[in-house]
Amino acid sequence: MSSLKLCSTLMLVLALAAISGCSKNNPTNTGEGSNVVSPTFTLNDNTNYQVTSISIGQSGTTDSYVYGIVKFKYLGSGSVDYVGISASFKDGQGNVLFTDDSYIRNLSDCFDGYAYNTNTFLTAVHDTGYYYIIEDMGTRKAADIAKVELTITSEDFVYAPPMGMLANSGSPYATTGNVWCQNVTNSGNIIVSNAYTRFVFKDSQNKLFMWTFPESYVSNSIEDTYQVGQSGYFKSYDMTPDYMTTSLDIQDVCLDWDTSSTASTKVSLLRISSPDQNNLLLRQSLDKITRENMLRSGKK
Repeated sequence: MSSLKLCSTLMLVLALAAISGCSKNNPTNTGEGSNVVSPTFTLNDNTNYQVTSISIGQSGTTDSYVYGIVKFKYLGSGSVDYVGISASFKDGQGNVLFTDDSYIRNLSDCFDGYAYNTNTFLTAVHDTGYYYIIEDMGTRKAADIAKVELTITSEDFVYAPPMGMLANSGSPYATTGNVWCQNVTNSGNIIVSNAYTRFVFKDSQNKLFMWTFPESYVSNSIEDTYQVGQSGYFKSYDMTPDYMTTSLDIQDVCLDWDTSSTASTKVSLLRISSPDQNNLLLRQSLDKITRENMLRSGKK
């Protein structure tokens, strides 16, 4: 998504209202609905990469935004970094609806910034990657997307352990109102700071299309910095679109962090131009709209 296309949306209110605490509740969190498609696709490199799922869905019945996820499995034996993705989304007549350029994000060891690794790498061990989609389609809908053409590029690199370690503690869990949480701990030996951690959601048919940047909490206050040994949690509101009868379930938590020595540099350099930062602001705006619509409709 270009900066011009983001401008109008970024003028919206950017912050979610905070909810203190994350007490466990265990509702049934499966759902099904319409307006979610799994288009056909082509991939330029079927030797080193496999598309294991692709789904795109409306953010809401009357919303113009769509979200999507393409999940990849890396089949190569070497290590690759800066795994870039170029995508062209077409309708049934072959007309281009929109295009996108981004990076594949890996599943578990998502360490970002100027450390040993970026969070765009894949190896024989860290072999799962996500390509996240968000787009304003105007008057068109997700159902109009019939085919996606995917082109992957990458660079060879030598894997090294991360400089810090933010780790999940247990599994994600739902609280009252289907607010999702994930406990985390800084299990490394240096201070780390949350960067662009994501929650990935699935519907009752196991289609992955919805994702969000959760808020980071330390001592029940919004905070991104984790001291050595310090614990906290990530939290997001229910991301279920209004056309689904039951709630989305969380599939994965993709952690993404910086070391304290690189966080300030990263923020100063990428605060404006980073696609992840733009997506974060956009997601926060859309999350707020979704939450307000839910409250107006009586959905908790």
